Amino acid sequence: MYLAEDRILCLGIHALDYDLHYLPDVESYVDPVTSLTKLLGQRRRWINGSWFAFNYVKEHWRENTSYIFLVQLAYYCFVQGLQWISPALFYIAMNLTLISFV
Repeated sequence: MYLAEDRILCLGIHALDYDLHYLPDVESYVDPVTSLTKLLGQRRRWINGSWFAFNYVKEHWRENTSYIFLVQLAYYCFVQGLQWISPALFYIAMNLTLISFV
């Protein structure tokens, strides 16, 4: 249903006042990315997933009104804004870097 259902599931579990813990001994086997095209496609899917998960949380923020959650939501709004302009910032930085070498 969602592109980032694992993030939404974790946020839903956290909203129900359950604790989520990191398990260092757990292993996961995945297929490695073998080309730049596949890597860029994977990154695009991850960014789309985080964007849709963020929009879902932003639309349902009234379901959890704790102070820490609202601070975290404000931080994510800031990060998502940076994510929108980050390709332009990368392009400008690389352009300036390459011009300085010429």
